Amino acid sequence: MAAVGEPPLLLAGSVHMAIQNAIKAARKENARWCAQPNVEEESKLKTTNIFRLDTPATVDRIKLLCGLDNVESYLEALVRMEQQSNTDSSVKTY
Repeated sequence: MAAVGEPPLLLAGSVHMAIQNAIKAARKENARWCAQPNVEEESKLKTTNIFRLDTPATVDRIKLLCGLDNVESYLEALVRMEQQSNTDSSVKTY
């Protein structure tokens, strides 16, 4: 009986843990994108890795935990980063 039920149970657990790791990485990346200028680098990357992921892990719950519930602020952060990289690359040294 263990050979029949154990593999699917372990697979489900590994998927849940993979989603948790993805949420942690997304939170860290989101904190970097939304960080304020003139703030120390270490405090920019501070994120909280403590959260509760209930089952079923729906797309809405995962987006909320990743901090992507407000897509507008995410897109604004991307535009700011693009503008900053364009201004940094336009400075030429001779």
